[in-house]
Order: sequence, then structure tokens, then C-alpha cells
Amino acid sequence: KDAAPGELRTTLVQAFESRGGEVEKVPAAGLSTTCPACGSCEPGHRDDVTRQCRCLACGAEHDIDDAACLNMLRIGGEESAVARIKKARKRVRETLEGYRHAAEE
Repeated sequence: KDAAPGELRTTLVQAFESRGGEVEKVPAAGLSTTCPACGSCEPGHRDDVTRQCRCLACGAEHDIDDAACLNMLRIGGEESAVARIKKARKRVRETLEGYRHAAEE
């Protein structure tokens, strides 16, 4: 049985949150029509038949689904995800240093 997009989203969100993850919802409007390279929203660059888009401002070419995903990462705060990873790595390093210090005593 195929899942409806809403059911799939709900299942993914529940699975992610049950493991301690945080989900940030990003509005869908304009995700596949905005160039992820330069942010241009010029009309006419999207071809729904080939599912490709070519930015009229910078010339970047993307599949419309790829463009939407890249824009979701940008809007959703990819930098904040990187910051969380750096904090987690720092905690791991501090924990390992604590173990090393305890082993030396």
C-alpha cells in the first residue's frame, strides 16, 4: 500500500522526534521555483515537462525536486545543523579527555 504524503511526513516526523531529533517545518511555497544557487525567483525558468529549471539570473541548472530540497536546507537552517554537530563533537572530545584523565590517575 502506498502512503499518502501527509501520512509519510507524519511517520517520519514521529520517528525522528522519538529519537530526540527536532523537526523544523518549512513552508512549501516557492521551494521549487526559487534558484538555490542565487535565490532568484524570476518567472519562466521552470519546465514542468522535463522537471528541470534553469535560473535566468545566474544560469544554474537543477532538477525541480533537487532545487526544493536545497532550498529546504537553506531555509531550515543548515548552519544550525552544522553547529549542533560541532557541539556534539565537542562533547565527545570532552568525554574522551575525561576518560583519559581518569585512566592516568
